[in-house]
Amino acid sequence: MRFRNNETDFWNWCKHYLRQAKSVIRAYDNIESSSYRFKNIKAYKEAKEILEQYEVLKFLTNGRTKSIIREVIDQ
Repeated sequence: MRFRNNETDFWNWCKHYLRQAKSVIRAYDNIESSSYRFKNIKAYKEAKEILEQYEVLKFLTNGRTKSIIREVIDQ
C-alpha cells in the first residue's frame, strides 16, 4: 500500500497519490486514442490499485473517521 500509519504520509497519500490516480483514470477513460491507452496502461493499472486501496480504507473505517475521510478526500 502507498500509505503508512503516520499522519504525514497519510495526508501525502490523500493529496498526491489519490488525486493523481483519479485524474489518470479520468483521462484514460475519456481519451479514445489507442496509442495513448497502450502507452499509459501501466499508469492506469497503478491508479486503479490506489483507488482500490481507498475503497478498502473506507470499508475498514467507521463512524466519525469515515465521515472525516470522505469530507477531506472526496472534495
